[in-house]
Amino acid sequence: MVWTEGNRETAVSYLSPMWIGSAVSRNRMRRMLREAFIKADAQVGQSIHLAILPRNTAVGAPLLELSQDLRDLISKVCSKK
Repeated sequence: MVWTEGNRETAVSYLSPMWIGSAVSRNRMRRMLREAFIKADAQVGQSIHLAILPRNTAVGAPLLELSQDLRDLISKVCSKK
């Protein structure tokens, strides 16, 4: 997915390996990650490109926790630029 706001472009890939489970489980995980990223991305003021590969602890995690983890990840990535 690619979002563009003015001169800011954000590209995100959501990877879902087979160990997550059935296609339904993988799609659910991708939807949860997408929603968590949308909530977390509101605080980023620059262009970023991410590939998100969930760990097995992310499966079944609440949306608020995923969103907070992604927010922390994004802030770490943006602070290194």
